[in-house]
Amino acid sequence: MFCSLPHNSWLSRERTSVGSLRFSQCRRPLVEKGALPSGRSTIVPVCVRSTWQNQRGGRARTKMNVYLLAFLFTCFLTRPMTALASDSLDFLWPGSRILAVGDLHGDIGNTMLLLYGAGVVDEDGNWIGGDSLLIQTGDVVDRGPDGKRIYDYLSTLSAQAKERGGKIVQLLGNHDVMNVCGDFRYAHPAETMEFGGAAGRRQQFMDDGHYGKMLRSFPASIKVNGVIFAHAGIPSEFAAVGLGKLTQQLHEELADDCKLHNVRFYNEAMGLRTGDLFVAGSHGPLWTRVFSMGQMTKICEELEKALGILESEKMVIGHTVQESGNIEFYCDGRLILIDTGISRYVANSPRMLEIQNGAFFEWRLEISEQVSEGEPSVRGTKRPLNIPALKEPDSTATRTDGSAAGHEDKSDGSCRGDEL
Repeated sequence: MFCSLPHNSWLSRERTSVGSLRFSQCRRPLVEKGALPSGRSTIVPVCVRSTWQNQRGGRARTKMNVYLLAFLFTCFLTRPMTALASDSLDFLWPGSRILAVGDLHGDIGNTMLLLYGAGVVDEDGNWIGGDSLLIQTGDVVDRGPDGKRIYDYLSTLSAQAKERGGKIVQLLGNHDVMNVCGDFRYAHPAETMEFGGAAGRRQQFMDDGHYGKMLRSFPASIKVNGVIFAHAGIPSEFAAVGLGKLTQQLHEELADDCKLHNVRFYNEAMGLRTGDLFVAGSHGPLWTRVFSMGQMTKICEELEKALGILESEKMVIGHTVQESGNIEFYCDGRLILIDTGISRYVANSPRMLEIQNGAFFEWRLEISEQVSEGEPSVRGTKRPLNIPALKEPDSTATRTDGSAAGHEDKSDGSCRGDEL
């Protein structure tokens, strides 16, 4: 899809500010001070390099850990949480295509341009995806300045999609939960101002705050047409709980302004073994690296175990930026990693997964500044991924109408990514 944006369109106006950073400007390897695994590099935007180094420095990290421990038991209101209906977490989608987009990290420009390039929205940002299902796998907020705007935009777009036969599902990521629980370590100053300053930001993510209510309704993971979608992946010990119980327990951890979350976070930080399953913890489906870092043999063994429990064909996850800037897949195409670093404040590599008629494709966004009359142009290109197609869905499974060139499989190597 190749389009020259009308001068007065929303995307053209947004691109005026986006265009100040060319596509290649924020792509530079950074391996300093032991920030990354030995011998590995990542793509980090030049514009946030000093912030990155400060966040990852030992002194800053130690100081922040003190602040976190001081914050742990600041809990106030009480509100019971209701689990999502199981059929809303495991369903068949009969629409034309399923799209999955990874971590957006505060970049409304690249978010909308990617959706536009893939034919999901028009030049004014309105839904034209028809009966498509769009899944966002978490981490809307932090790093960039536009997290609030993206939450608001996706909320509006979701209503439009529903009216036109489509659907948007948003999952919780670790950065979304960090904000819900008052951890703003990675917040962009401009984003905090959008929320009304530090105090306003905290209030809006509390139980009775607008964004606190919104995010506490998002699931931890879903299963669509036999494919599991989650932010960081579902390890086998969590898979055994079941999708419905997993989301219910996550909501319980985030209730009462994160009271239970903070208790379990403290226990985990102190190395206390309580036997409690901590969904929002470092080994859970929002934080785990078990599917993105380590020896491939062990990754695939754990994947097979989890998929067997969940009775699923494949797992699609974000959370760990792929060094190639592309969607990657492993374990004979049963594990698909879609965090390509979409945001200009991460890697500026907009990519999106599409599943159509059981086949897998990658949408990529290319932006040109040199077009007639000085207008920016957006090219959305689609290429097939060498992933085995999905099997025909079981006709007895739950159905919903929306309301209730490929990369090589790298199974012979190791899978690592940047810790974002």
